[in-house]
Amino acid sequence: MITISVIVGSTRQGRFAEKPAQWILRLPRPAARRTAPVRSAVHIPVATLWAHFRGGDVDKGLAELETQAQRMIDDLLWWTMALKTARNAQQPS
Repeated sequence: MITISVIVGSTRQGRFAEKPAQWILRLPRPAARRTAPVRSAVHIPVATLWAHFRGGDVDKGLAELETQAQRMIDDLLWWTMALKTARNAQQPS
């Protein structure tokens, strides 16, 4: 199970996204064994969101997030490959 939290708002609200991730990791087994944490996060500034909703220019705001977004995607892809390899190794031949 891969979960992704999308929180809109300030950095304080972004920290709230950490709580559901902790709850998921505390699920009873086997659900907890099927989870993997992604270390990276992308915090979209409120000004960029407002510009988007008003039809304004968001290119500058999104360009500043490119490094964080790429890091998060790389983490997600790494876990995808690692979990796929592990599951294939567990399947009987």
